[in-house]
Amino acid sequence: MFRLAIAGQLSRKEPAVMVLDDSFVNTDLHRLPLLLEMLMKRDVEMQFLVFTCRPGDYLSYLSRTQEKYLRSIDLEDVMKID
Repeated sequence: MFRLAIAGQLSRKEPAVMVLDDSFVNTDLHRLPLLLEMLMKRDVEMQFLVFTCRPGDYLSYLSRTQEKYLRSIDLEDVMKID
């Protein structure tokens, strides 16, 4: 929440990018929806790059965001060597 607050202040003059590298991996299941709701409220003014090893945690966020703003890349597919 602290990171989101600071990023919100820094992005007042121009849109910002916030990188979340498994930032919520240790969040309990009761608080995670609150954090995802905070992302949804700010995704108009900020771009979020979310790296995670637990994509299932973000399914509710993915289903509620607009497709044109959402890009998902599975790095396991990218890293496969044929």
